[in-house]
Amino acid sequence: MKQLDKNNIISYKIFIKKLLDEIQNLKLTSQNVMSKKSFQIEKDDDIKQLNKLLFILNSNKMITANDIDIINKLKNKWETRKDVSSITNESTDDTETTETENENDTETDNENENENENDNDIRESYKKINPNLTDKEIDDLIINGTSVVDLRNDMNGGGKIFRNPDKRYRSPNFKTSKRPFSPSPKRKDYEKKAVRKSDGHSRCTFILPNTNQRCKILLGIYPQFCHLHTMLIENLVISKSKIKNAGNGLFAGPHGFKKGMIIGEYSKPWMEVSAGRLETRNGKKDTNYSYVYCDEQHRGQKEKDVKCWDGLDARSTIIRNANDAHGSKFKNNAYFDNRKDSKGNVHAYMIASKNIGAFQEIYCDYNAESYWGE
Repeated sequence: MKQLDKNNIISYKIFIKKLLDEIQNLKLTSQNVMSKKSFQIEKDDDIKQLNKLLFILNSNKMITANDIDIINKLKNKWETRKDVSSITNESTDDTETTETENENDTETDNENENENENDNDIRESYKKINPNLTDKEIDDLIINGTSVVDLRNDMNGGGKIFRNPDKRYRSPNFKTSKRPFSPSPKRKDYEKKAVRKSDGHSRCTFILPNTNQRCKILLGIYPQFCHLHTMLIENLVISKSKIKNAGNGLFAGPHGFKKGMIIGEYSKPWMEVSAGRLETRNGKKDTNYSYVYCDEQHRGQKEKDVKCWDGLDARSTIIRNANDAHGSKFKNNAYFDNRKDSKGNVHAYMIASKNIGAFQEIYCDYNAESYWGE
């Protein structure tokens, strides 16, 4: 791999993505070098560090000279890891290694030719599906391992929810600790108990599957996973909204969202409350409907039995952080849609109404008059 081009910020992104891919695919071939547990811990720590730098670059900010040194040190470190692994394997049988060296050289040449042919074929396939793709965008698709089928599905929306190309960050391939407590909106003291900001001590619930070690990063304003693991698992980021005086907003992660994709679910089970209970919850006091979303009233259903979800508590769902662009200079790029699962249960999803680029803010059409319990 070439060294970083200090004059081109795009090269930093591609370089880091390639390095991440190399580290993720590297496996320990001999425990004579180090234990598998130590090896995996090193991988996870370095991947987390590189993802932080990638996040900075994708936020259109420049990394420092010290960051560049860190990247190059990590590159050299993992190049050494590969060398040590190969030397360890070769030393077990010098005769066998000598006999296969020429064969391996020939195979490598053939593989390089095949890789170039395959690369051109893949690029042509991408172009057929989306002729507007730039060379950089195609590079990113190849680096991320996006298949032609995945690209076609993305172009068509397909109502799919985000799944990280790295399978380690796809449920159920990882473990979690117990979700931080969120009071039931059925409680009469719910509005007093609902948390509006970080408690300063709750930790990320993500558990590394190979080591059973829980992430040490604090949740902050995030409901279940820290900012890094939320970005990896849900492709979402909370940051200051571009709408003046709107507080925090919800942003797409590094992968963005294609039109028609599910951004996230608002209707978590612990948020559920009936419309009737909402009206009587506070007794004589007015109920706070700021984060209440209700299902439509179905034929034969009483109004008080309509199902609603209250996201007043900051730990209820990350989707609550999306702002409506109505009245601002921005335009909405998402909307809510109620969908039934195979068991007939209703789920309220936020859907991308247009393509949303990496780290762009998500603005949702709340359509308060029709949907929100106000």
